[in-house]
Amino acid sequence: MTSTSQDSNFDVMIVSGNLAVVEVLRRRDRFAADWSDSGQFGGGVVGSEMATAFSALGRR
Repeated sequence: MTSTSQDSNFDVMIVSGNLAVVEVLRRRDRFAADWSDSGQFGGGVVGSEMATAFSALGRR
């Protein structure tokens, strides 16, 4: 009895954990797009490098 309830709790944790990861990835995508579009990285070489790195991360 106890092991069954623990197993189902564990499944729920895995599923909600995966959903949380997906949501974080979505937000990171939006964040990267917002930042590179609005130029909040400060422009110039460093700014475009950082924007590129963020969007590359988001595409994985």
